Amino acid sequence: MTTFDLANPSPNPGDRLRDEAANLLAPRYGQLVREARVAGKKADLYFEHEDHGKTVRFYLEAKDYERNLSRDEVIRIWADYSGIIETNRPATLLLVTRQGLSPDAQSFVLHERPEMRHQTIWELENETLGLTDYIRWESDLFNENGLSTYYVEGRARRVRYAETGDERTLDDGAVELL
Repeated sequence: MTTFDLANPSPNPGDRLRDEAANLLAPRYGQLVREARVAGKKADLYFEHEDHGKTVRFYLEAKDYERNLSRDEVIRIWADYSGIIETNRPATLLLVTRQGLSPDAQSFVLHERPEMRHQTIWELENETLGLTDYIRWESDLFNENGLSTYYVEGRARRVRYAETGDERTLDDGAVELL
């Protein structure tokens, strides 16, 4: 797996989120180009994907803010990329954030810009790795045919040591391990 974050020892603000997204996408989509200049605009990431015989281009913009992005911020991002998307159809702009979008910004992406997508880094991770369906399947299997009735939860007693380390005492009550 390509580790984009290791190739960038002095990251700028926001590079960590971009590199995290690149690390998730590289195994699935192959060669990703970081900081690619396309039609005068520098995209955080660029990659191509074959979809039923057509090459689809993806441009990724990562915004690592400690808050949701507003509608105006998302509109400005779209304005920066709209020319690239129009020129290189079929193409998609994927906006990756750490905190998500405001409701108005989410509405803009969902209803007004079909060539634009948004995911938080955790949504991207889940979609790429696909663990939610696997965990749901495992959970259903555990509850199927009464298997869960045989489960005994792990418990332990807390041990306390004296400051000298010579003496220990056990608490009376058991504590759940998980």
